Amino acid sequence: MPSRSLSDALKAMHNLVFDCLLYPDQDAVCKFFDEKPGTAVSVDSELQKIVGTNQDFS
Repeated sequence: MPSRSLSDALKAMHNLVFDCLLYPDQDAVCKFFDEKPGTAVSVDSELQKIVGTNQDFS
């Protein structure tokens, strides 16, 4: 069972990827991630770079 922080991080990653999704549809992306699960993290990382959520503002 994943820790709460890991669970929250995965939920946030899922929300970021699927809330930004325009094309292809959610079912196609879910199927792709099921076939190649490591790509989900790569997609999330690239989205974070694009929107700047991985910036250190301190």
